[in-house]
Formats: sequence, C-alpha cells, structure tokens
Amino acid sequence: MGARTCIYFLLLLGTLNLAASSDLNERILKSITAYVNATADPCDDFYQYIGGDNRKSHKTPYTNQIGEISERYIQRLVPIFEDLRQRKFIDPLGVEEKLWRFYKSCVRSINATGSERAYLNLVPPAKKLQWPQFYPSSREWPSDDFNFMTTLANLRNFALNDVFFNVHVMGNYYHNNREVVTINAPEMNELFPLPSETSLKELLIRLDFSLLRATYLAKSICRLDGELRQLPHLIDYFPTILTVAEMEDEENGGLEWRKFLKVYLNTHIHRDLELQVFNIEYFKSLGPLLEKYDSEVIASYIMVRFVQFMKNIGYYPTGDNSYDCINVVRYQMQYAIKLLYEDRYLGDGELEKYQSEIKKIVEAIGTKLLKKLEENPFQLNETQISALQQKILSIEINLDSMPTTVSHRSFVNDLYDHLHLTDDEDYPMAQLKVLRSFTLNETGSTPIGSSRFSINPIERYYTQSMFTDFNNVLHIESSLLQDPYFVLNSHDIFKMSFLGVNIAWHFIFEIFPPGIHFNEKGNIYDLFDNFVDSVHYNDGLECVNKSQPEYLHWTINHIIAVQLAYDTYFDSDSIFNQTQPEYTSIPLKQLFFQNSAKWFDAALEPTPDEVPEAKTLKLIFGNTKAFSDAFKCPQTEDGMNPKCKFL
Repeated sequence: MGARTCIYFLLLLGTLNLAASSDLNERILKSITAYVNATADPCDDFYQYIGGDNRKSHKTPYTNQIGEISERYIQRLVPIFEDLRQRKFIDPLGVEEKLWRFYKSCVRSINATGSERAYLNLVPPAKKLQWPQFYPSSREWPSDDFNFMTTLANLRNFALNDVFFNVHVMGNYYHNNREVVTINAPEMNELFPLPSETSLKELLIRLDFSLLRATYLAKSICRLDGELRQLPHLIDYFPTILTVAEMEDEENGGLEWRKFLKVYLNTHIHRDLELQVFNIEYFKSLGPLLEKYDSEVIASYIMVRFVQFMKNIGYYPTGDNSYDCINVVRYQMQYAIKLLYEDRYLGDGELEKYQSEIKKIVEAIGTKLLKKLEENPFQLNETQISALQQKILSIEINLDSMPTTVSHRSFVNDLYDHLHLTDDEDYPMAQLKVLRSFTLNETGSTPIGSSRFSINPIERYYTQSMFTDFNNVLHIESSLLQDPYFVLNSHDIFKMSFLGVNIAWHFIFEIFPPGIHFNEKGNIYDLFDNFVDSVHYNDGLECVNKSQPEYLHWTINHIIAVQLAYDTYFDSDSIFNQTQPEYTSIPLKQLFFQNSAKWFDAALEPTPDEVPEAKTLKLIFGNTKAFSDAFKCPQTEDGMNPKCKFL
C-alpha cells in the first residue's frame, strides 16, 4: 500500500509539474503575441506586425521611464520590503537593518520642503566656503577660495559624475591586471538632464538666489551647458596614457588634476602618475571654455547638477513613496538588494540551476561560433584564428556581479561595514552616507595599480542588465531571471530567442570591431589592425550602410548575433528542444524573431540614446537571411528581404 501511494504521489507530482510548465509557457507566449497585428505583413513592416505602435500605446509613462524589466523586478522586491517591515531580518545588526533605515528615511522625507537646500548645507564647495547664494551679495562671495576641481572631486565622492568630465578607477586597457584612474568626456545625453531655463530659474530661487541673480545665472548656466555640448564628444575605444603633469599642461586643457585626484583618492598624487584618457580633444577644449566663465557661474552650474543628481537618482515618482523608495534603495544600495533578492528567489539551489542553464547556452553558442570561425569567412591567418578561439573559450559567466569565491552575505556585509545610519535621519543625510559608502568601495578597496573585484559604477545600473567586463566575464543581472524573460522550466525557444540572442551579441562584440582589438585578457593589441581591410567584411558594411544606421558597429553586431543564436538553436547539431509545442501553431522559426524583437523595444531597458525601433528591426532582421527564410519574404529593396545583406 505504501509503495502504491508513493507511485501515485510521484505521478501526481509529474502531472502538476507538466501543468505548471504549460501555464508558464503560455504566459510567456502571450507576452509575445498579445499585440500582434495580423493585418500587417511581416515582410513589409515587422515592427507593425508585432504590434509596435499598439504595444507602445499600452506602456505607462512610468514603464517608459524605468523600463519594463526594472518595473517587474521592483514588483518582486515589494514582498521583501514587507518582510523588512515585519522585522524578519536574517541579521538584525547587518545589512538588512541598514537597508531598512535608509528606506524609512526615504519614505519619510524624500519630498520634504527644503531638501534641495539641505544637500548644499551638508556639502559646501569647500571646507571654509559656502555656496554663492548664502552670502549677502555676489560681491562678497570669496571666489578666490573656490577651486572647481576640488569641489568636483568632493562631489564625485558622493557618486556625482559627468559634470565637466567622467572619472572612474578601472582596468588599464593596455595592462588590464592593473587599475588606473580613467577620465573621459561627460555623457551629455545623461540620465539627469539640465532643466529648462525657466525651471532652472525657479530652482535657483528655491535655493535662495534673488530673482535678479537667478535670472542671470539661469541664462549663463544654460549657455555654458550648450557650449559644453558643442565640444568634441567622440566614441573613443582606444585611450591615451598621459601623466598627471601632461594633463595639467595647457596644451591638454590645463586643469588642476593633482588637486582633483588628491581629494578623490584621498592620497598624495605624484605628477608622474599615469592616467587613462579618452577623448583628449575634448579636454584640450574644456580648459579654455571654462576660463570664459566667472567662478560664480561655474560654481552654480556644479551646484545645480549636484542637486539634480541627488534628488533624482533612482527616483521616478508615482505618488506612492512606499513604492517609489524601493527603487531608490535599489539603485543606491544595489548590492544589498541583490543579496536579499537572491535569498528570497534564488535560494535552495535555484541560483545554481540558473547558472547551469545559462552556462549550457553560453557553451552552445561558443561552440557554434568556433565552428563558424573554422570556416574563416574573413580570411584570417592562423595566429588570428587562434587568438579568437582563445578569447571565445575564455568567456565566463557571473550572475548579479557578485564574487564567486566568498559568501555573498559576507561580501555584502563587508561592503557596508563602514555605513552607519541612525533610525531617525532625514533622507538627504542618509543618502549622502549611502553614496559615500558606495564610492569608498569604488576607489578605496586597494591602492591604485593593483587588481581587485570591481564594483559596478552606479550609472551602469540604470541601463545594463548584461555586460562583459575586460576580464572576459559576462555579467547577467538577476532582473533578467524572471517571467517572461528567462525562466528555468520554459521552452528552449523562449530562452534562446531572448537571453540567447543577447549572450550571442556579447560573443560577437568580443570578436568583431571594436572588441576584436582586445585580447582574451582585456588588453589592447594590434593583431587585428588589418581586419577592416577584409573584403567580405567591407561588402557587408556597404550593405548595412545603405540604410544609414545611427550606430553602425552596434547594428552589425546585432545582425550577426541574431543569426548566431538562430543557428545555435535550429541547426542539426543543436542540443536544444525544437519540438513544436501544442499551445501554439506559430512556427518556432517565426516565434524566434517575434520574441527576440523584445530586445529592441525602447521601453524594455530605456537608454539616453533614442534609437527608432521600426528602423532598428528592419536593419537587423532585414540583414539576416534566417528572417526572410522564416517568413518566406519575397526579395524587395524596400522590404525585409533586400538583395544586399550583411549575412
């Protein structure tokens, strides 16, 4: 009787698992097909066929701001914060308590009257200097005591970046086992744009400037911002190594980098310290531009950018602080959130299952790419082929950008060990403490020059759920490991057409320009300087260029990645399930493209650079032979199957 009961239970469990799997797959399918416009011809306009405009009309302003992936992720964080509210802490003295105190300060006072001014009272431009408006008149402001480089460095220690330039400590592109201070032109399509002149004047008045002074400064700040945007901003993949002394030379802009770095790194700076510099032409123009403006305008510009950053980082108001502050905490205490999310959703072996499944996909794509490399379509020599093979084989994966050699809880507790929050702090004070703690981990783990586990820049968390670092490690954030994006028990078609395409893109980025110019250790080398002379590659470039893409290499890498993921899944040597499921009559080859089109939905992961979705889909899928085969598209110059293709 006991044996029969056991068998019955196992059969019942299997039936329940099959039913659950079927429900899961049907939910994912619905997320793909819900807006399909059957009256549109996919061979003429695939964007309209998948319901592009209709899909867009159903996105809320909040979704468009924060992104669909992030919105779903935040919804999964809500029960975690409910547990914190009920004091269900694993460690009452650890990271949960700190996170909960920061969250409470946000809910309590993020919108408090006067909070903008509070930041300025807490962080003056220098130790013995206040911001200009806190003096009786502008004539009495001791401008000689103001040095914008030391002010910027102090604010950079609270995570503010991209004011006049961008600064990080990161791997040396020529010797990646060493770290170096890296400077670049600012991201002018930033996440926190400068307000309009009218809004700027209103902000300055709230910050205690007189109406007359606010009017003058708003106009001057907007003019300065406009001129900054006119300076050279190039996509520069190959930095110049210059010493601090060389960067302080007038020829390179003449800015006081030693003063900046002394405050930023809290150490003595030798004039021979090497810097990794991108966009050197920008810096050559920056110094002369800033000399045109008086100190009060420069100080006020920095002050406005600081206040804007502090008030907006992670904050997308819906009117419900208890919900909005979850996202604020998620951005500013990202590693604490990762730990709690992992404990709730990826414990009991789930994380290892995801790692195993993703590793299977990575290895399958890598194997397919190695086979294609053997065909040698770009006529590489043996040394070049060997170098790319080594690079492909060296790619590793990391879930959630957490170290793999220590306990995640120990790692996170150590990260926040020096963060001390009281139970009744106002949000500005608590926020400054949290961001200072973050930047200490960015720059203070080890001296410049040695290697360490990298802490992701806070800006990256806004736009990237997947990235490859210069150690050839593919990082995948846990926000992707959820319905409908990537779920363990879903059909392989859903896994390969979404996550598989993105993984393939990261492989392709590594072996096509610009990534091809970095070896498997992340160092720049000249082995492929002649790659751009490849006839096959240039023929493909010519085809794609006819459509005038805004980002040529980005587009080409996606074209190749889509085809690579498609071939990995559908070729005869595939290790994946290609069985047509009962819950849909859509051929798997068509379903592949309908699902992979999600990656090009602007609301999935919003970025500062707007790329037209319809044009993007036409460029990428129209240059992919597999698409025209899947939908049996006739060959037309204006449709989705042009004669001239990259692939």
